[in-house]
Amino acid sequence: SGAAAGGEGSSLGSHKRAAPPSRGLVQPPRMGRKKPTVVDRSGKELTEVPEDVLENDSLKKLSLGMNSIKELPAELGKLTNLETLNLRYNDLTRIPDCVF
Repeated sequence: SGAAAGGEGSSLGSHKRAAPPSRGLVQPPRMGRKKPTVVDRSGKELTEVPEDVLENDSLKKLSLGMNSIKELPAELGKLTNLETLNLRYNDLTRIPDCVF
């Protein structure tokens, strides 16, 4: 017969939908949901590091470039998983020792 044996044929039920493309937005974590490990808040006219960023201990890459941030809070040093920090094109006047 023309049917494939052993489930090798194509069936509509076996296809998975692709996830919608990311638009650079990071939604706040919900119960049981993992916190994002990459956050990009570049060019958002920020004057300080957002509180939700400082509370994200899972963060590995943080981009805050092209804002108007003048000082970094000491709490930034608590992000122990942070590997990459982009602060280009800000108005930084002081960087706390704990960031290094």
